[in-house]
Amino acid sequence: MNEKPSSGNVNVRPVTNRHEMGVFIDVPSKIYADDPMWVPPLRLERRLHFSRFNPFFKHGEWQAWIAYRNNQPVGRISAQIDQLHRERYGADTGHFGLLEGIDDAEVFAALVHTAETWMHARQTRHITVPISLSINRECGVL
Repeated sequence: MNEKPSSGNVNVRPVTNRHEMGVFIDVPSKIYADDPMWVPPLRLERRLHFSRFNPFFKHGEWQAWIAYRNNQPVGRISAQIDQLHRERYGADTGHFGLLEGIDDAEVFAALVHTAETWMHARQTRHITVPISLSINRECGVL
């Protein structure tokens, strides 16, 4: 399995198949399950957002990861490179997003380190704003 140990007992694994994408989509619902203000997005919309039907994938590359502790998902992150953004703002730009996690600095450190490593391998030197694939979607962090 493509498991890469991170600091401590947090393991960050890439999303590589449909089942793992389902887990990735469900991470926020698990994290915010006890929050009465949490309204989960429609699962079908999320599946379509991460599918070949999203126009982002005509000019973008991405990878998603899930952080696990004791084999339970405790966080997620994505890293993406938008070729249209690079053409306009520089060939060394990239983004991260879809960042969710339990209240644990170790989880966030492992996720951010994994995304940075992936982008660095793709000659990314400037990482900007947390966005959900492109600036045309959700921006920021909850």
